[in-house]
Formats: sequence, structure tokens, C-alpha cells
Amino acid sequence: MNKYLTSEDRSNNLHNDNFHLYRAACFALSFLFALIYLSLFVNYVCSFYGKIGVTTASSLLNNGMSVLIIGGLTVAFLFSAIKLIEYKSDFIYKYRWIIGISVAMLAVVFKVSGSSLGMWSIMLPENAGTPIWGIPRSLRSDEFSVGTLFQLSQSHNDYAPISEILRGDITDVRMVYGAACWSVISLFRPVLWGYLVFGFESGLAFAWSMKLCIMVLVSFDCAFLMIKSKPLSLLFSILLCFSPLIQWWGTGEVVLYGQALVLLLDKTLFTRKRSTRVIAIVAIAWLCGCYIMLMYPAWMVPFFYIFALMGVFRAIDYCRILKSGEYRSVLAWSISDTLTSIFCLLVSAGLVFLAFFQSSEAMASVVNTVYPGARFETGGSGLPELFSNALSLFYAFDTPLVSNECEIATILCFFPLGTLASLSCIIKKRDWHLIALLVLQLFFLLFAFVGFPSFLSRITLMYNVPVLRLLFPIGYLELLLFLISVKKAKEFQEANSQI
Repeated sequence: MNKYLTSEDRSNNLHNDNFHLYRAACFALSFLFALIYLSLFVNYVCSFYGKIGVTTASSLLNNGMSVLIIGGLTVAFLFSAIKLIEYKSDFIYKYRWIIGISVAMLAVVFKVSGSSLGMWSIMLPENAGTPIWGIPRSLRSDEFSVGTLFQLSQSHNDYAPISEILRGDITDVRMVYGAACWSVISLFRPVLWGYLVFGFESGLAFAWSMKLCIMVLVSFDCAFLMIKSKPLSLLFSILLCFSPLIQWWGTGEVVLYGQALVLLLDKTLFTRKRSTRVIAIVAIAWLCGCYIMLMYPAWMVPFFYIFALMGVFRAIDYCRILKSGEYRSVLAWSISDTLTSIFCLLVSAGLVFLAFFQSSEAMASVVNTVYPGARFETGGSGLPELFSNALSLFYAFDTPLVSNECEIATILCFFPLGTLASLSCIIKKRDWHLIALLVLQLFFLLFAFVGFPSFLSRITLMYNVPVLRLLFPIGYLELLLFLISVKKAKEFQEANSQI
């Protein structure tokens, strides 16, 4: 019967057949990967716990057939969830913030966190206990034996800014130690509010679960501003927030606050309500203080460039709308808005200065140290870890030949595909967003692989950034470049794009 079909029809049929084969291959590959990953996880937990206690290492999972069955059920559940999301995508998108905050609140109520405090049950067998899922990690010693214990000590100190518990001597816990306390600085550390309001256990869940849920939502919304695609923005959010880098380090406030600033700037510029603009301006001033109080310039500086560039994109788009005469779609900026912005920023700066002043002695001690006080980086040492980002997925199961796998944890961005894909798109059609992002990416890569003179490192503030810490911002940019390029390629060449 095919002989009666036109060449175009035969081409379409062939295209559809290839597409179905492609989807089947993707499903088979995903299924195989899920089975391998689940098998590794179960075997690793079994070797850690044995058959003691009610854990995921129970005898039910201690054989290959059970792993295969559970792997199949897991994949079936995931694909069912994907179909449900596709069917209810408009509903989920509309109420995404309500759904996300509800999930976070449930996690706080049930005191769910990602802490490795369970390591103490190994060191103190009389208090043995096991986590609901997974295992505690000895490598997270900075978390379970330092940072989390700081917060626990504060629960016995009535969250006072000065503690005699932490070192057995008078200790200022506000700035350097970053502990929850009733002080001005806590205004700019919302992750710690749960400790002050709910106490230690629920506060620990708040610091982990609430932060993660909001980060996923903020990352999705911020990516949508750049990518203009809901599925690709969701993919960006998941790959970022659940990346080995963020999960190993247990942090992410730098992208949470930075992306939130971009979203609030967008809301400030593209609103049609004066009250909304005022609220957004106040929130921007507060978030600027939150960003400064992260006190980790190794990530703050490069991400400042990224989020500042995103802000410039939105400001230029806003100016274009005003220039085109479409005043009805936005609220024109006024002198009162400028005065409100200046006032809010001055108040926020004053509170930040007060926080630094209250802990000036502790800050002076840190500044006068060899590390991090005397840090001065010029780059040029290279960054080979960029080319092995997929390997970090398996570091949870097998220790690599490095002293600390956290140090080489990355974002799954498949570097340098994003850079190459963006170059391909720029060649076909000049896109100034892609060009600007690519120039910033090349700026980071030059610092990492070539290095800067001392004066250039100083004026760009890159002297605060060890090359290894560039894994985070470069991975972030690479993932963003790749997904924007995928969207652009679909616009340029429809479904036939090789990208």
C-alpha cells in the first residue's frame, strides 16, 4: 500500500517510526539506569547496616530479584507521575507555589531533613537509630558534628547571641559561626528562622526541606524567564536543585537568594500595580542583605555576575516596552519608586552594618587569618573536573580516588555541550542573550584555565574565588546555555534540529 503514498507521506511515516523507536530507546535506557542505580543503592545500604533494624536494607531487598521488581515498580510510578503531570500540568503550574509550600510544611511537621545526624547512632550505639531512607554519611562531618551541633547548642542557650556552651567560653555566635540567635543578623538568614520559631528538631527540618522546596520553585520561575519553556525550566530546576553539588554541600542559598532577586526585579518592572512594586522593592532590599550575609565570596562573586546579567536582561526588555509605547502593559517608573528603592536599600544596608558592628571583634579575627583572610587567587590552575560531571552521580556508592568527593561534585550539565550548542545557535541567528551569557562563561573559563593578572583579579573580585569553586557557577551557566539553545533550536529548525 505504501506505493500509493506520496513521498512526503512516506517521509512522515518514517519520521514517526523513528520517533517511536527513539522514545522506546530512551525508556529502555532510563529503565536500565534506574535498575543499576537502585541496585547500587540497596547494596550499599545493605553493606552499611546489614539486616539490623527496619531500614531499606531489610531482607526483602537483599536479593537481586527484589531489586528488579522494586526497580520496575519505581520506573512505573515515575512514568505514571509524568503522565499525571502532563494531564494536570496547567493545574499544577497555576498552584505550584501552594503545592510546594504544602509539601515543605508537611516535611516540617514530620521533622524530615537530610541531615547525617544518624552517624551519632554508630558512634553511640546505645542511641542506635536508622534513617527512613538512605544512610548517614561520615563525609558530612562538617554538617552533623559541627554546623548542626552549633544549632543544637543554641537550643540549650535560649538562642542568645553570646554562648558559653560552644567552646566552654564566651563566644559570639552571630557572624562567624552562623548559629540561630535572636539578633539583627537573623533577619537576613531566613533558613534559620525555623530554629527560633519551632525549636531544634522542626527547625532542622525547616532548614533542609523548606529551603529545598522553595529553591525548586524559585529555580523553575527564574529559568522560565530565560528559557520560556515549562518542561525545560522544570528540567533545569531539578538538575540544579538535586545536583550532586548542592546535595553534597547541603547548601544552595546563593542560588536561592540570587534567583529570587531576579524574579523580584522582574515583578518590580513588569507590574501594573503600585502596591506590588513597593512590596517587591522592600523584598529586594531585604534579599540583598541576605545575599551579603552568606559570607562566602567564593560563590557570591561569580554568581553576582550571573544574576546581575539576568537583571540587565529584564531591565533592557522593560526599557524596550516603554520605548515601544506599550505603557498599558507595565507601570512606568517614577521618582517615588526611586526614592522608595533608595530608602529601603539604606535601611537594609544600615541593618547589615549594625550586624557587622556587633560582631566586629569576631570578624577582625577571621580577616587576620591565613585562611580565608589572606586568600588571593589569580586562577590558571585548570579545572579538569568540568569534563567528568556525570561521574559524581556514583560517588554516593563508591569512594573515588580523591580525598573528598564533595570537592569535585558538580551539576549534571554535560560540559561543554551547552557552550557548543549556544555557539551553534548564535551562528544561525544572533541572539544577544546567548551572546552575553556565553561571554560570561568564557570569562570564567579564562580565569580557570589561563588565569588573570593580579590587578585584574582584584578589580573583578575574582581573587576571592578558588578555581575549584567555579564548578558551581560554570555548571549553572552551562546548563542554562544548553537548555536555552534547545529552545532556540526548536524555534529555528522546529523538530529537525540536531541540538
